[in-house]
Amino acid sequence: MLAINPYKRFITILLLCFVPFIALRFGLLTVYYDDFHELSYSQIAYAFLHGLRFDASTISLFIGLPLLLTLLPFGWARTKFWQGFCLWTIFTSILFLTFILIADFIYFGFVRRHIGPEIHLITEDANLMIDIAITDHGFSLLAFVIVALILAKLWKTIFHKPVRSEHKPIIRYSVIALVSVCLVIAGRGGFQYKPVRATDAFSTGSAAQGYLTLNGAFAATHAFRSSAPKNIQFMDDDEALAILKNNTLLDKEQTLDNQRPLLRSSPISTDKKPNIVFLLIESFDAIHFDYLRKLDQLEPFGSTPVLDEMAKNGITFTNFFATGQRSMDGLAATLAGIPTLPGQPYIGKGLEQNRLSFLGSLAKTQGYETYFMQTSNRGSFHIDLGS
Repeated sequence: MLAINPYKRFITILLLCFVPFIALRFGLLTVYYDDFHELSYSQIAYAFLHGLRFDASTISLFIGLPLLLTLLPFGWARTKFWQGFCLWTIFTSILFLTFILIADFIYFGFVRRHIGPEIHLITEDANLMIDIAITDHGFSLLAFVIVALILAKLWKTIFHKPVRSEHKPIIRYSVIALVSVCLVIAGRGGFQYKPVRATDAFSTGSAAQGYLTLNGAFAATHAFRSSAPKNIQFMDDDEALAILKNNTLLDKEQTLDNQRPLLRSSPISTDKKPNIVFLLIESFDAIHFDYLRKLDQLEPFGSTPVLDEMAKNGITFTNFFATGQRSMDGLAATLAGIPTLPGQPYIGKGLEQNRLSFLGSLAKTQGYETYFMQTSNRGSFHIDLGS
């Protein structure tokens, strides 16, 4: 049996890993075209291109290490046992990712988005999920198993061959070092400050383009790594609605729908559209605000003269409800009007997969041009989504 070139095999397997991701993305666009019909050809092309970033991150996480181990130059690493162990681990991982992609593809048809934090609920009731899969998708599961067995036979025939020895180990060591660095970069999704997250798929501001960019395996993996939901005892709906009306409605305002209590009519004229500057200051307590310090009869620091002047000549709210105890909670409520409930995801942990009305998006519907500037590192808190 002829020895196989380990480098050619490495590249071939790596390219094969992208096939199910690209195929399912194309299937998503074709089968659920109504969800993506608003996208132009250039936006679709960009979604496919940008999607490779998320595909590579997922592949690096699941397949990068065993694929790298097939290149080890040691004698024992060229044995049939070691190579077989690594190759079957790779094949099983590809099969697992493909199964997740297909499951997410079917799930998308029901909820019109990729799988999110609800994956915790699915895993907590595995017996029910298995029963549903067998009952509703039994033939599809059988077809998947048959195709997997056929592919396993082809996989063994093509890749399970003796590995050609390396006459110059230094070359193999150099390749392994280079590949290791590339896998780390791919796993992080690039050279940016923070590792890539599902939020980055929606950086263009289009939900449809974000869904096409993202893949189900990436979404499921990152959602599963988030905190599990908590059991919550909610307030009675009627009581909550009464409290909300008593504390939020202005004079002459009326709610339009009890199911959407914050949707209300206002007699205020909207003919004039003034310029709006929205300042969002992170980690800034009221105790540091001289205007408020004076109201509490505290010695001012002299550090907020501009804000003091704005408060003096404007309207200052000194009694309000906080949406959470952390910045991420406040950002979701401020930019999207969504308070982060206990156990629920925030922006960057799955919330962005929902079709939200961000502050900037709402302004654009009213004819405004929006600009979002931040002094922190680009992508910090993912607040660029609000533009």
